[in-house]
Amino acid sequence: MSRFLSEYNFLQILGGHLFKQNICVPNVLMTVPKKGQYEADLLYFNLKSLHLTEVEIKLNLQDFLNDFKKKIYHESNEVMYLYYCLPSNVYYLHKDVIDSKLGDAGLILLHDIDTDTEDGAFYEFGCYQKRAKKRKGVSKLSMDRAMYYMRLGCMKWIHGKTY
Repeated sequence: MSRFLSEYNFLQILGGHLFKQNICVPNVLMTVPKKGQYEADLLYFNLKSLHLTEVEIKLNLQDFLNDFKKKIYHESNEVMYLYYCLPSNVYYLHKDVIDSKLGDAGLILLHDIDTDTEDGAFYEFGCYQKRAKKRKGVSKLSMDRAMYYMRLGCMKWIHGKTY
């Protein structure tokens, strides 16, 4: 459970939920050949399956809609599953619009609780509202690439660039 609506706090909540079974790496620069780079808010994978999952955190509807206008749209050929993470109240207020844009991407909701406090709401992991579909043409990570992402995650911790 974490306080305030912010990408940082949402990364903490997701990492806290996922880390027991997965390797989680925040804020990773992904390269798409011949197109350029984009930043993935959170990547995670399990050492047994080695399926790389990307989570894009959006705090409001406009932030979510702007994501579909990007020059490079989460196109890494290593990402097998793409999820969006939203506050549940944003999703329920704009369900039709959000559902129409998701396509094969999945949806993770974080619930706001205890909103009667004067210094803001608390958020906690809610649910996988929609499971992502496997992207075509994407294979599991090689052990070398898995090690690359694990080293990257360790560097973020050691150098204080954690979520």
